[in-house]
Amino acid sequence: MVESEQGAIRNVTFLCTNATGVYIGTNTGDAYILDNKRMKFKPIFSKVGCDIVDMALLDSVLYVLSECGGLLALNVTGHKEIKQYDFFYPEGDTRVSARSLFVDKFKHVWITGQRGIYSLDPFTDKYTHYQYDKTDTYGMPSSSMWKISEDYQGNLWFGTNPVLNK
Repeated sequence: MVESEQGAIRNVTFLCTNATGVYIGTNTGDAYILDNKRMKFKPIFSKVGCDIVDMALLDSVLYVLSECGGLLALNVTGHKEIKQYDFFYPEGDTRVSARSLFVDKFKHVWITGQRGIYSLDPFTDKYTHYQYDKTDTYGMPSSSMWKISEDYQGNLWFGTNPVLNK
């Protein structure tokens, strides 16, 4: 069982690791880091009621993707909020149908969800939104993107319903 200083941690949705730590997120909006001395997780972030759907590390930044909190960038050393990104919220909507987070070899942050794919350059804060266009025969088959990964040649793969795209 995974435990924090306050007891058992339930509803773990994501695990993220690097040389500095092991991070976990829950579907109740809590994020933790493993305290190696005590071998227990300590809280670093909480947004009550927000499902943490994915986490990714880029250098000294931990990106936390949640349904109602959008994309949050935290400093790895002090776990202080660096920036909150909300560019993928539709106007007037407070929940993000985000599914997956990925950092590519060029250090771009990719977000997949029900409204397509977003690519964020965290150094300039500029982003690009890709979505389904029925007139583009070579484009995305759907705006509902569920997962993203990169292969050994640097190609990005997107999992969607009903197919896998490259």
